[in-house]
Amino acid sequence: MLYEHQSTKNPNMPLRNLFYVSDIYSSLTKDKNIYSSSLIKIPEPRFVVFYNGLDHVPEQSTLNLSDMYENPSGETSLELITQVLNINLGYNKALMDNCEALHGYAVFVDLVRKYQKAEHTLKAAVAKAINKCIENGILADFLKDNKAEVLKMSIYEYDEAKHIQLERKEAREEGQQEERQNSIKNLIEVCQDLNASEDDTVHRIMQKYTLSKNDAKKYITQYWKTNA
Repeated sequence: MLYEHQSTKNPNMPLRNLFYVSDIYSSLTKDKNIYSSSLIKIPEPRFVVFYNGLDHVPEQSTLNLSDMYENPSGETSLELITQVLNINLGYNKALMDNCEALHGYAVFVDLVRKYQKAEHTLKAAVAKAINKCIENGILADFLKDNKAEVLKMSIYEYDEAKHIQLERKEAREEGQQEERQNSIKNLIEVCQDLNASEDDTVHRIMQKYTLSKNDAKKYITQYWKTNA
């Protein structure tokens, strides 16, 4: 299963998932003869997006690759369906009841948004939400052990969502590419601070910025800091 968390709507996920699963299948079958008369078995894919942005979306919905075709014939030879699940607090109760971590995350995000209206800074709102969750036994052990990392990553995620919204409005303005590079550089720095591997960081860059693996690796080469 390929899954991704998003705080902004992206109708292009079926195409992105097509690229991702193609890379995965290529890797899985690289040592096999695809021209052989023997059938090669591959894992059945499933594509899911966990959405918790501010825009209204249904509790459950689907995105189809066929909806992206310029001149659909009505009977497509290639389809890819991506399921979108709204994980904001109050949605998908059955899923939340069966996944304590997901429910805890939804509560945490909801608290951050509420506190953000009263606090002067996002950092203060996130810190207050972390303390409240620990106090109420919500993701308590995880938050206690990773408080600094959660604070840093949460601020980054919220800033990134804001950046994406601004980027869409200013798509035709000069300097867009420079902002994009700075955003990717910041992502790489955060991933290094959290001790993520280069491969995990490459995958995250591919997901966030719809880049090929080769293009993502170029940013790693440019911005990844190695120990002297």
